[in-house]
Amino acid sequence: MSFIAGFLLFSLIASSQSMVCFQGICDNIQKPVEHCKGTTIKNGGFCGCYDVCAKQEGDECDAEAVRDRLPLGKCDVGLTCQAQSNMMFGSGKCVKNTKQAARETHTVCQQRRMQSMISMVVYRGQWFPKCDEEGLFMPEQCDNTGMCFCVDIHSGAVHQETKVQGSANCMPTTVAP
Repeated sequence: MSFIAGFLLFSLIASSQSMVCFQGICDNIQKPVEHCKGTTIKNGGFCGCYDVCAKQEGDECDAEAVRDRLPLGKCDVGLTCQAQSNMMFGSGKCVKNTKQAARETHTVCQQRRMQSMISMVVYRGQWFPKCDEEGLFMPEQCDNTGMCFCVDIHSGAVHQETKVQGSANCMPTTVAP
């Protein structure tokens, strides 16, 4: 009877507590070396006992930590785990990291525009770049005094000789490198 009581007590405690990794837990765990499609996560297995493969695009992963559930794994570099409404609570699928990709693909014009927008400094003659749908500079830019001027559509270099009050009637140009 004491065995059953002990087993029930152990089961009750185990189910109510998170997994605990104790010293020596890895001593008898042997896991073969993984041949991964992508990155190998060193000591990423159960309690850090062995290496695991990072999850690939479309694989199930941990969108959020859930208590009392074995981890599903981490996504490879360039992927993020996105929660899915049709999946078990806390799980998701590895998808391309679109936020990271978007950050990496801002054009010079878009970068300068963002810098101008977050700057707390305002000065006479300041201009906020206007970008076209491809992210290039619009040929004509205007500053906060009403002066307009032509710029190189790739670099944003101002053609000083074109500065006029009102429209500068610019054509798309590129300054030679």
